[in-house]
Amino acid sequence: MRIPRRGSWRRLAPPLAILMTLVIAGDAFAVTWSGDRELARETAWAWPGSLAVSSSTLVHSVYDHTVAGTTAAWYRRSTNSGTTWSLPVQLSRSGVGQAAAASIDAYGSALNAVWVEGDPVFDGLEAVVVHRQSTDGGLTWGEPQLLSAGTGSAGPPKVARRGTTVVVTWTNEITGAVYARVSTNGGTTFRTAIALATTTRVWGGFREGFPAVGIGTGVMYVAYYSATKTLRIRRSTDGGVKWATAVTLSTVGDGYAPSLAAYGSTAIVGYAGTSGSDRYTVIRRTTDKGAHWGSPVSLNPLSSYKSWSPVLAVRGTRWMAAYEKCLTSTCSSTGVYYRASTNGGSTWSTASKASVNKRKYEAPADVDVATKTLILYVDYDTGPWSGLWLRQGS
Repeated sequence: MRIPRRGSWRRLAPPLAILMTLVIAGDAFAVTWSGDRELARETAWAWPGSLAVSSSTLVHSVYDHTVAGTTAAWYRRSTNSGTTWSLPVQLSRSGVGQAAAASIDAYGSALNAVWVEGDPVFDGLEAVVVHRQSTDGGLTWGEPQLLSAGTGSAGPPKVARRGTTVVVTWTNEITGAVYARVSTNGGTTFRTAIALATTTRVWGGFREGFPAVGIGTGVMYVAYYSATKTLRIRRSTDGGVKWATAVTLSTVGDGYAPSLAAYGSTAIVGYAGTSGSDRYTVIRRTTDKGAHWGSPVSLNPLSSYKSWSPVLAVRGTRWMAAYEKCLTSTCSSTGVYYRASTNGGSTWSTASKASVNKRKYEAPADVDVATKTLILYVDYDTGPWSGLWLRQGS
């Protein structure tokens, strides 16, 4: 399995003018970071979408962990807002060669988790998307369900849940088809998969669109890369039966996985744009269920050190973003930075560094809030070692 490492990025020497602007909001959600709890030691990785919150105290995490040469999908829960965690529970099936790229979402005590299983995964061989649900806050889990065709080669899946509606997305890395599959009964059964698009973007030698999914009020969205730098989005307002024509959000995307958060009629898509050899983190937002999209808003502009891989979340009136940013002009190390918005992503608080460097690089896995603001991140190096950590903000 290819764990997704990032090499050093170099900052563009002269600042470039960009068309996007950002009005700094008052720091109503400024945080003081404390604690740094290890969820998995060494050879562990968490992907965007790996953190979920059920209540002010109940938090869930999924991740990949290689133990004794076998990579599996694991789950842990916390009942005190991330301060302490249960022992790990393996979600993926025993006897499978590899399981990776786990994603989770929660709606109250109902949980839905997905990942990909194969022998191996992400190598163009047969790999499938697997789903499990819990109805009791992660204490017990239902039987695994295979959501993708066994003859395909599924890429990293994502899951979103609102009420009893569950949407799962993934890419067939051989054909490039981007799929969505919808459940209206909490994940007990799913409708037939719908091919929303085809991507030509190549990742590790295979086609991968990195589809992200979100559900608002009466609308669901899937954002994906249709080509190397082209980020598009489709929406459905009838529960996933029909999907509107794709809208292009960016033609300068960096190709790493986008992120999507939705609530009510508002949705935000985060991605990293490119200009020459530089990278900068931006969002685009809609306030009318995707009928129109605003101009890009910069979370980390070109005039700063490079940044990429944003993850987004929304909880009530708080919209949250975390992203990876170079700490030096040569990008000899990186950190995870956090920003928040109280007005649907129109303005954002001042950025704060949320991670603690134990190795050279740090990648955000997810962001959310229970009683405390939570940042799940991977601390990694250029070698095979990486660990999973959670930081709390108050």
